[in-house]
Amino acid sequence: MVASTSPLVLDRADTVVFLVDGKVAATGAHRDLLDTEPGYRALVARDDEEVVR
Repeated sequence: MVASTSPLVLDRADTVVFLVDGKVAATGAHRDLLDTEPGYRALVARDDEEVVR
């Protein structure tokens, strides 16, 4: 298990678990989460305006 927001690391992971407030919000491949989860995409892209809090 690795904790990271690095797109390079996440792209190599078998499964990514996206947590929001300590709870699982989504799981899947990095590229799939980028396409389907705006909060995940904002976190990985480091876009402070869209990060789900």
